[in-house]
Amino acid sequence: MRQRRAALWIVLCGLLVGLAAASPAYAAAKLELSGVRTAPGELSFAVNVHGLPEGADLEQAEVSVRVGDEELPAEVSTDEAPQPGAPSPSASVSQVRGVVVAIDASRSMVDDDAIGAARAAAAEYAKVIPADVRLGLVAFAASPKTLVAPTTDRDTFTDALGKITANGDTALYDGVRQSVGVLDDAGLGRAATRRVVVLSDGADTVSKTQLDALAKTLAGERIPVDVVALGAAIDRAALRRISDASDGRYLSASNSGALAGAFREAARSFTARLLVAADVPESLAGKRAVMEVAVDVAGQQLTATMDVAFAAPATNAGAAAPRAIQLPPAPSWLGWALGGIVFLALFVGVSGVLYPVLVGAPRRRRIAQIDWYATGRPPHAATTPDAPGAVARTALAWTERAVRSGRREERMTQKLDRAGMSVRPGEWLLLQICVVFTTVAVLWLLLPWWAGIPLGLLIGCVGMWSYRVIRTKWRIRQFAEQLPDALQLVIGSLRSGFSLAQALSAVVRESADPVAAEIGRALAETRLGAELEDALQRVVSRTDSEDLSWAVMSIRIQREVGGNLAEVLQTAVDTMRERGRLRRHVKALSAEGRLSAYILVALPIGLFGYMFLVRREYIETLYTTGFGIFMLSTAGLLILLGGFWMSRLVKVEV
Repeated sequence: MRQRRAALWIVLCGLLVGLAAASPAYAAAKLELSGVRTAPGELSFAVNVHGLPEGADLEQAEVSVRVGDEELPAEVSTDEAPQPGAPSPSASVSQVRGVVVAIDASRSMVDDDAIGAARAAAAEYAKVIPADVRLGLVAFAASPKTLVAPTTDRDTFTDALGKITANGDTALYDGVRQSVGVLDDAGLGRAATRRVVVLSDGADTVSKTQLDALAKTLAGERIPVDVVALGAAIDRAALRRISDASDGRYLSASNSGALAGAFREAARSFTARLLVAADVPESLAGKRAVMEVAVDVAGQQLTATMDVAFAAPATNAGAAAPRAIQLPPAPSWLGWALGGIVFLALFVGVSGVLYPVLVGAPRRRRIAQIDWYATGRPPHAATTPDAPGAVARTALAWTERAVRSGRREERMTQKLDRAGMSVRPGEWLLLQICVVFTTVAVLWLLLPWWAGIPLGLLIGCVGMWSYRVIRTKWRIRQFAEQLPDALQLVIGSLRSGFSLAQALSAVVRESADPVAAEIGRALAETRLGAELEDALQRVVSRTDSEDLSWAVMSIRIQREVGGNLAEVLQTAVDTMRERGRLRRHVKALSAEGRLSAYILVALPIGLFGYMFLVRREYIETLYTTGFGIFMLSTAGLLILLGGFWMSRLVKVEV
């Protein structure tokens, strides 16, 4: 019994193998319907034939279209030209196909007559792909050159192939990018089927286009690039990235003789296609039915089906019934338009006040600093040149008096100086008032007055204070990062025989702000009679630089007892660099905690703002009722406390 079963299985397997071997050409052949478009009384679609047997002529194929038991009259073509009696072009298939062949024409293609094999393989490729595919040609050596724009004229393409000669370097990336541009210039947009075939036998050497930029362009354009890699001296990683980024194919040819096979494989990306235009009878108008398409080609019948919703018949609408005339309601954008006009007027007014104040501020600031140092008291606005206009001068006079009345001018001057801001206390106060006024006006238009006014005051004041504090911290951090390099320059100058003043002058010339500005200011003070150590100590107070205080202490000790200042400063610089390395290491270790803190604090605020803009009615209770305002205030307080706690948690002192 077992022997019979075994024999039966052997016979069945032999039959299956024999059947598979008997018809290899037809097993993979199949139809695919695409591009279906319907119009009243008309239907058009494309029939793509996959795995067409070699030697089969698609132009001799017979096509029939049936819906149920009814056969539809159909016109068939293999190109984009409309057929006589076919539906109008608006209902025909409009998908255009195009490909650009980019051939490496560098001097390395001379070996083994690779350029001749490339020309022959490309000519064979032009014969194999369907006749409706527009074919272009680009050759690249030291630079890419477009030889043929996409066309269906195969003779023009073949003639251009014979003009390619191998010479020069390899601009592979530029060649691929120009091939993509050729398709765009030919009017083959995203609606068309586009492709690029690239042949190269080496690595890119002279392209202006970077590989990362090219990969991003290919992914954005959605143009598949089929790469044919010839030989072993190729940049396999770069070529694979080009094909992978574009969703193309990577084909390898070990020698010139294998190029033809690689190009034939690339040609399989374009299937044979028929364009069908059929007449739809009135009995199918407005209905949905299954359409069956049969194609007789090379002695074999291939079939495919698709569910189609046929267009409804065109109707001649009669005279429309008269409609009642209704006056439209007031447009919803009217309030916003009025608010925009008010905001624009406020912006123009504030700009008219601030512009003359800020113009010339750097010059006034420098003169004011010299006057302050010479007289020992802060200068007044009336004593400086470049005075602004009448309106700004009146506003400045008021803010200057307000600053002096509270004896805050010197303190505010020091704060602005530490932030590196070229405005005086009176100008800063006027700028704060204008920003707060503008913020209040904007929020008053967006929110109820009792919520917009206090919120505008809070945002304006806190925003300006935060800007100054952030700028001050950024400047201090930049000074600390630049200081070791600046001191290293001083050390080198001292070892070369220069004096300390000359070494600091070199720092001013060679370094960037804020180190150059602060050291230059210290040197300017010494020219006015101040001691260098005292001037540098004032730099320490403005920048909160503990590292610089060590250097100043070293200079004082060297002035009093002597010694090698360069060696002492070198020790200080080494310590600074080690502390900086440790600080950066701690910052990297705590990065995850800081990011979590930022997200946890920003998430409720961002969600509230999003809901306020998109579905304001969902959160309206929070700012229109007493209990809602209490909840909102409590939530804000908890967010502030949580943010402060998390900032202390992830802060590590070094």
